[in-house]
Amino acid sequence: EIGLMDYQGSGTDETIGYTQIDLEERWYSKDFQAFMKTNNVPVEYRPLINKSNLSKGSLEMWLEVLDSQDAAEIPVNVLYQPPPTEVEVRVIVWGVKDVSHKLCIDDVGEEREKIDIMMRCQLECRSYVGPHPKEQESDIHRSATNEGEYNWRFVYPRVQVTKGVPLDCILELSLWETFAVARPMPLCETRIDMKNYCKRVSLQRTMVQIEDDLPMTNAKHAAKMEEEAEDTLAIGANTNEGGEEDGSDEDENPEAGIIQHKTAPPAATLKCTVQVISQVEAAMADVKAGLGRNDPNQFPALTFPKSGRSWQATLPTAAAAIEAVVEAANTGKNRCKIMMMIIMIALPIFLVHYIKGSNGCPLIQKSCKSSSVCEGCARCYNTLLDDSTFCFYSFLQSADAVCGSTKKDKCNIKRSTCSCASPGSCLLTDCIRDPKEFRR
Repeated sequence: EIGLMDYQGSGTDETIGYTQIDLEERWYSKDFQAFMKTNNVPVEYRPLINKSNLSKGSLEMWLEVLDSQDAAEIPVNVLYQPPPTEVEVRVIVWGVKDVSHKLCIDDVGEEREKIDIMMRCQLECRSYVGPHPKEQESDIHRSATNEGEYNWRFVYPRVQVTKGVPLDCILELSLWETFAVARPMPLCETRIDMKNYCKRVSLQRTMVQIEDDLPMTNAKHAAKMEEEAEDTLAIGANTNEGGEEDGSDEDENPEAGIIQHKTAPPAATLKCTVQVISQVEAAMADVKAGLGRNDPNQFPALTFPKSGRSWQATLPTAAAAIEAVVEAANTGKNRCKIMMMIIMIALPIFLVHYIKGSNGCPLIQKSCKSSSVCEGCARCYNTLLDDSTFCFYSFLQSADAVCGSTKKDKCNIKRSTCSCASPGSCLLTDCIRDPKEFRR
């Protein structure tokens, strides 16, 4: 008799089904003896019957019956375990909300109003053989009050699922407060058992995706909340002695005489998406995804968070360039090169602003008094004013915008443009006053 049992771990195992074989009949069967001599025993598919004589499936097996002499001469057939099926587990953390600051205490015993928080994901799975570490971290959301935004992807490729072998696969997602010098401090966590999801994908080869808001808890936080609730209850009891209504957080069952404590709220709520994909599908170009927000950023594409990030995180290229310049400036040889480059760039800029041309303006500027720049101003300008009064940067503003508007009273022209009433020939009638009246 060969039976299939339901393993209970503790107690008596229950029989799922069994099959019976008459060994004497096999031993004296000429056909069976012929199979044994050629070492070619056929594979059998025998029904598994329960006590009610109902079929509970079939058993794939073969049977060999040998005497002691043959058993010593014929080698045992080598049995191989079925090859494992690989799946990929992905966790997309969108953000956290309702973050409690009960454990975020400063040096004077007060709760910090703003904290820097990050997410950490750890895979507890002995059959994980992927290249990424089992413990992965997100970037840091800075100055969080009660919410944190991440849009971060954790990836665990090559989780092996073998038929008939127990699978332990648990995801632990935790929220941590980070500090500039000290080690991060755990705030709360939640655990997801991935065993059934991985087995389902390995058998059906179809993706499983779950999206939910998960409560995150912490034993210290729960104890502190319970302590505060007891203090509130004691205050409420004292208040009742004065004839006022009890404001405790407990519900009393008048029939049974039982006081039921309300469940403490979670330390935070995590919004995440969990994906389990067969490894073959996960390696396809349109499904493959990178860690965090790295390329390939798809399935789904994750956007950069709108809040809680420093300028270095928002502009990583600029930050890397500045760091490279600072690092290069730390050595004497590179410091000399950088100073020479700064001088070579700054000196021409200084010279074109310092040296003046024939129009009385620095070389980089133009003058409204020049006829090639503003014909009207050249005819009508106030002669009592210094030459520098008519200078402007032509690459920033046009002559009409400066000479005909901003410096119109200094140029002494009627029109709001540099052109005259008769193009190519400016007359005194184009001036507000006769320019002779301004001469010394």
